[in-house]
Amino acid sequence: MAKADEQRLAWDGVSFRLPAGWDFAGYEFRRGVTTMVLDDIGGRRAHLEWMRPGRKLDRGRVEADYAKREGGLGSAAERHELTGLPSGWRATLYRSADGHGLIVAWYLQSLPAFYTFWRLYFSPQDPEPPQQVIRQLSRSLRLETGPLVPWCVYDMSVTLPADFRLWTSSLEAGRKLLVFQARLQRLFIWQFSLADRLLAGSTPHEWAAGFLNRHPLLHGPRYVARENGDITAYRTLLGLCHFDEIGRLCFRYHVGWQLDAKTNRLLLWVWNHRRADGLNQLPVPYRSRHSALA
Repeated sequence: MAKADEQRLAWDGVSFRLPAGWDFAGYEFRRGVTTMVLDDIGGRRAHLEWMRPGRKLDRGRVEADYAKREGGLGSAAERHELTGLPSGWRATLYRSADGHGLIVAWYLQSLPAFYTFWRLYFSPQDPEPPQQVIRQLSRSLRLETGPLVPWCVYDMSVTLPADFRLWTSSLEAGRKLLVFQARLQRLFIWQFSLADRLLAGSTPHEWAAGFLNRHPLLHGPRYVARENGDITAYRTLLGLCHFDEIGRLCFRYHVGWQLDAKTNRLLLWVWNHRRADGLNQLPVPYRSRHSALA
């Protein structure tokens, strides 16, 4: 059973529950491999790698890779093979003379093909033993292979079709942005905290239109707040398009927002798409133009 202060992290086809106090600290996409680092208040806690679910895997090469990575750790003071893990997992705990620990672990499955390699770091002051942490993490791991895939980080959570790939992100305190791309079409999703202070007497759509007009990642049209709460995009300079839009052949825009009074958050999204029926590619919540939740 998950603890109240644990949080779920879902990223690029996998999800798991972070131990209490651990936080997402960064990621990288490279040649089909996702790399993620996790920190806590004391520093680095984990370095995770995985190949996206469904890619063809060679078990022999995976085992050779694990042996190679593990080979440089033979001088550790203690070495323990860990048990009690879910099927498919292998993990080794290395503990130095000063009490610091390192767990090297990997997991491999055939259907759907999936491989992940983890390094977890521990200090003598940690409240939970390393064996307990790796068991909790490995048991909570879940592959997200359905038609809709969750992306959950910190207090932000979105669910999108599986063919929407993360293009870029900005995860600042109080202001988070995830940008996804599907066949060169882009979906920008912002989440703002402390919405009452952010708006400072302005209406959500008026504030959002001004924000979009200043954002450096948005090119081409200007955004206008309408009296009915909608935000629409229009073109200046005789309707000329930006080279970014031309290169992707995406000239249509759908803008939506949602103000949640209970969580005091403002959600804002822009869908830069290609076809007249492009809204059908989005989950239902993102097809609306605006809403307010009590």
